[in-house]
Amino acid sequence: MKSDTVRMRWWPLPAFFYILHGIVVLIFGVSSAALTGPNADAGSMVWLLWVLVDFPIGYAAVMIADDASTNGMAIAIVALIGGIQWIIWGLAVTLVIRMIQTWQAKRQRWAQHRAKHPR
Repeated sequence: MKSDTVRMRWWPLPAFFYILHGIVVLIFGVSSAALTGPNADAGSMVWLLWVLVDFPIGYAAVMIADDASTNGMAIAIVALIGGIQWIIWGLAVTLVIRMIQTWQAKRQRWAQHRAKHPR
């Protein structure tokens, strides 16, 4: 028996979240204080925002980025490692959407069955 649910691929939403996160980190990294170098103390305070945005993985990303040799490497580390968190969020949202679609399809099939076979 074929399912009436719309088959949704797993990758589009997590990929969108990951790319969006990378773009926002890049824009933030270019426009804010450096995470490494002579002004690293001021930059570290500004970059703590990403600990909140990407929590709990963001904490590891910022700690690893503190040891980076250049600001570009630090931005890349935060974008790549912090993006993992957003892939997980995208998968969770996709799962919820699929569960709702399946529930609606079952409900619709049940309504069709009840219409064909009234009590």
